Amino acid sequence: MTWIVGRFTSEEFACKCGCGLDKVDPPFLWKLNLARESTGFGWVVVSGCRCEQHNQDEGGEVNSDHLCKPACEGVDIKANNAWVRDQILNSAQDAGFRRRGIGKTFIHLGDRSTNPQGVVWLY
Repeated sequence: MTWIVGRFTSEEFACKCGCGLDKVDPPFLWKLNLARESTGFGWVVVSGCRCEQHNQDEGGEVNSDHLCKPACEGVDIKANNAWVRDQILNSAQDAGFRRRGIGKTFIHLGDRSTNPQGVVWLY
C-alpha cells in the first residue's frame, strides 16, 4: 500500500479497469484531504483516476475531472445517505471545491480549472 496524502492511497485512486493508472494532481489531493479531515470520518473512493477507455465505458465526459490530463483532478466518494452527502458537500465547499456532483450513492468532487466552475449537478 502506497500512502500519498493523509489516509489516501494510490491504490484507491487507481483506474478500476485494472490498467493501474493512478496519477493524481497533488494540489487536488491536498484539498481533498483537507475536506475529508473536516468531516471527521473516513471516505471511500468509488472512482478516482480513469484511463480514456474506462472513462468512455463509464459514460464519462470527454473532459472528465477523472482523466489524467495531465493528472486526475476528480473523485467519486461513497455517500449512501443524506447526512453523509451533506457533510461531504459542506466540507468540500469549505475546502474550495467548485465542481460538485450528487449521485444517489456518491458525491463527485472535481477541481479541473478548464471545466465549468461554481457548479453542482445531479446524476
